Amino acid sequence: MSAGGTRHLCFEREIARVQPGANFDQLRRYAEKGQLTHGPDTVTHTHNTFGGMLGNNSCGIRSVMSGCTAVNTCEMEIMTSDGLRLQVGEPDDGYKGLES
Repeated sequence: MSAGGTRHLCFEREIARVQPGANFDQLRRYAEKGQLTHGPDTVTHTHNTFGGMLGNNSCGIRSVMSGCTAVNTCEMEIMTSDGLRLQVGEPDDGYKGLES
């Protein structure tokens, strides 16, 4: 599945793997087919990307119920300015086994 930078979405596990440039609204529209959504619901949702949402720790009007972006992120692959690639975070059991 590829909806605007979304690499995988598992309805049963309620988890997605996305690229930094994945568009928030595109993922949300696809997730709604499985009665899911992404909690942080910002005013600028039509043009938000997940990389930007992580950088700003976006929240939105539903953050009291669902938490900000950082709370809804279990793992990231990052690259430092000197080119070092790192996996950071602790994936939950639902994330393990999702194909890359």
